[in-house]
Amino acid sequence: MKPPKPLRFKVPNCCVITSAMFQKRIFLSVAITSIVTVGLIAVKGQGTVGAADSRPDESRVHVVGGLGLWDAVMPLTNSDELLLRREDRLWRLDMSGSRPPMEVLQSKLLRQAEFVFTADAGQRQWVFCNSKAASPFAIAIDGKRTAEFLIPDLAISGEQTPVIQSHVWVPHCNAAILMVAGGDKQTWPRDGNRPVYFWISLETGKVVRFPIGWDLDYFSADQRVAVFGALIEERFQPRQLRAISMVSSEAIANPPDKAIHPYVPFHWTNTQLVQPVFERNDEAMSRRRLMGLTTGGAVHALPDTLPPESHLEMAKHRGDNVGMRISDGNRYVGVPCDYSVLSITDKNRQKTIAKNVTDFSLLDQGRSVAVISPMETQQSLTEAWLLSPDVALRQDLLSGVEQPPPLPQRLAQKSYIRNRRTVLMIPGFGTGASIVLCLFTHDRWDMRSLPNPLDESITPLFWRRALLVESTGKRKLLDGFRDRDSPESFWLHNTGRLLTGATRYIDENGQEIRKIEIREYSIRD
Repeated sequence: MKPPKPLRFKVPNCCVITSAMFQKRIFLSVAITSIVTVGLIAVKGQGTVGAADSRPDESRVHVVGGLGLWDAVMPLTNSDELLLRREDRLWRLDMSGSRPPMEVLQSKLLRQAEFVFTADAGQRQWVFCNSKAASPFAIAIDGKRTAEFLIPDLAISGEQTPVIQSHVWVPHCNAAILMVAGGDKQTWPRDGNRPVYFWISLETGKVVRFPIGWDLDYFSADQRVAVFGALIEERFQPRQLRAISMVSSEAIANPPDKAIHPYVPFHWTNTQLVQPVFERNDEAMSRRRLMGLTTGGAVHALPDTLPPESHLEMAKHRGDNVGMRISDGNRYVGVPCDYSVLSITDKNRQKTIAKNVTDFSLLDQGRSVAVISPMETQQSLTEAWLLSPDVALRQDLLSGVEQPPPLPQRLAQKSYIRNRRTVLMIPGFGTGASIVLCLFTHDRWDMRSLPNPLDESITPLFWRRALLVESTGKRKLLDGFRDRDSPESFWLHNTGRLLTGATRYIDENGQEIRKIEIREYSIRD
């Protein structure tokens, strides 16, 4: 009797895996019976990839100390610092060194504030906040400017306060537009709780509230002009367009026509700094075509070979490269699609380097860490790869790592067995070579509440592993982060300094107040 042929599994745009390779424990699709697997991988953006079958070194994780309880935490944009809030005081922590947090200002507006995003204009840094006791506001970190986004005659109550629902930050204009909604229903100035828009100068702190009834529609291709649809004064009449300068907020007489000129559409869920540029299709003016990207005021063209309904799902800019996920028109968030890298200096050369990508982080020199995932099923196993436009620099992040036995095929076909692996990436911030922290979660269990004793089942188990991986190929198997009580949040600086956060609830005057307990870790060989 002839032996059966080895099974073959296709990995998108990477390689072909055979069942014989599973015995060598090269591919991560194997997993322990009834396991939850979590791995932490930090990938540095310099160097070359090492051998795929090498085993990682072992390292120890030490707790440096605790930084106490805080109310809000967020990295400062284009900075090495972490911003922290404790009651009505703002602190900053320099992550590039080892110094403790330093208090920078005190304001009563901060007492019940939640950070939304940070922005900067040269040396002036801003944090934008929502509040449970006031209108949204922005405060300069140096304490010299405060900007409140007030709506006339709007009642402010503790149950329902207005919030910054979306924003468009245009760094090359040193300005931003904010979309504010969600206030008191009885005194809100628009029907259906529709939003009110504000413009703010990040240089001076000047705030302009646009007329009630205006709705942001699109921008010019370089984002220097914002176009609004004005309030409809007569029924069945088209909206009149109003254009303003993003530099000064002053009105512009002739708004750019998106039927003629390329434009950037506004969508409240898209707050990325890299935005898509569309143009109207010559054959069907009602349809639009993705023709490029805009970042920093420059427009970079994309190939004409993209499908007509292409949509930019995600884009990130680092150095001379832009990484992007482009779908073929499917607007569902998180759907796997093609991943490409656009070289700005090489005549906007675009190269598709992976398929079925759901998330990515762009490293130095065009390298990336990409999450490659099949469509959501009960048996989907997500992977993470270190990618480069050079095919020789590709590596499965967990290749060569010892893996538990695979799920038996007879159980993999059972609808009540859950066997899934997900990957969460936490990119590093600040100066230095880029780093990405990847959080792998592999879970497997019997989903039935009352299993049939005659059916074959599995025994729930729990397993976690942490690895530190550099792009040189050197990886370290960490002895920490293996128990169930792992951190909920991670803040990683590009120097490798790691802080974690865990939610704690404390009693204050009979109320449970949410706090974030921060701890610092170090990794030693």
